[in-house]
Amino acid sequence: MEPTKEVVQTLKQKFDELKEEIHYQLSSNLTEDGKSLIYSIAYWAKRVLFDNEFKYDRCLHEYLYALLYDLPNLLVRYDNLQRILGEIAFFYNPDYKDFF
Repeated sequence: MEPTKEVVQTLKQKFDELKEEIHYQLSSNLTEDGKSLIYSIAYWAKRVLFDNEFKYDRCLHEYLYALLYDLPNLLVRYDNLQRILGEIAFFYNPDYKDFF
């Protein structure tokens, strides 16, 4: 399923924010588990951006919620990352594609 051009533009902006937040998180004092989570988020983003080219994928969408669930358990300062991923989850949701 293809998202609309507006949704793709919005997702591109959100992924730019995510890229900056990933760089910030990796420059901070993370545990090995925290780094692993950040690397998992980066790999998830690569799959959405390059492998799927923003096409809706229910499995990737559900995996995002697993990553969101782990944020408070593995990171100390995760509010901005949680906000960005939450916004991406909203726009990347295949159930909402008809509303955009």
